[in-house]
Amino acid sequence: MEKPYGYLTVAMNFKDIDAEEFNDWYDTEHMVERIHTPGFMNARRWLGAYDPRISVSNYDLESFDVLKTPAYQSIVGVNLSPWSQRIVRKATRICRYLSEQAIPGRLEGALEAEGMLLFAATVAPELEDEFNAWYAEEHLPRMAKVPGVLRARRFRVRESEQSHKFFSIYDLTQPEVEKSQDWADAANTPWTAKLKPQMQNVIRLVLRRYHKKGE
Repeated sequence: MEKPYGYLTVAMNFKDIDAEEFNDWYDTEHMVERIHTPGFMNARRWLGAYDPRISVSNYDLESFDVLKTPAYQSIVGVNLSPWSQRIVRKATRICRYLSEQAIPGRLEGALEAEGMLLFAATVAPELEDEFNAWYAEEHLPRMAKVPGVLRARRFRVRESEQSHKFFSIYDLTQPEVEKSQDWADAANTPWTAKLKPQMQNVIRLVLRRYHKKGE
């Protein structure tokens, strides 16, 4: 059986950094290093749809094992460049997930997406089985059918500083899809209403695709 795709996503607030420098760092060093690392399939970057000082980058990987290779380890941690170290110190990290695709398993992100929604939450241990069943049996399939939703995927967190065990990513034609009536109709069900009050440590980021100047 083929391994599920891996996934790396990092979200940060860069309100204390000059925006031009932050974008130059991502465009000319940080993302370039990663997309040239063997096993990285693609790279995408996003800014907050409602707060443009929120930045999210994500990468589909051939498997989670890519994150353990010498090639990747040579550009992270103590091996970060001086420029990267300075930027990382100034930025406020929201989340960083080293993960593998749980549902559907081997579906690459929609590279044409201009919007994205990242959602993560925890529930009490006694509710985890029901929470996972709700995601797999109802929520993700329903959201995947909403007009404007290009991909609906869930990821199992393997390593993170956060307490989340899973998170979901929705690739959208535009970020405004998450405000549509179709989205609301798909999201609002009795099962959802039962579980929503039990969700804790919620991270919900609505994002717009970042484009370099001239793109």
